[in-house]
Amino acid sequence: MGMEIRRATTVAELIAAQHLYDAPARPAWAARFLAAPGHLMLIAYADGAPAGTTANSPC
Repeated sequence: MGMEIRRATTVAELIAAQHLYDAPARPAWAARFLAAPGHLMLIAYADGAPAGTTANSPC
């Protein structure tokens, strides 16, 4: 199984990983998250499919 971790830079990446969140992703909110200074979302991929996430939002 191939593993890779990448920083999410597009709304499409966040939407593709929405099965990993507590609720469905909202495109407008995802865009605001990505545009906000200091916000970061990393997505782990297993064989090309989103398999895990971690995020950082500054206080």
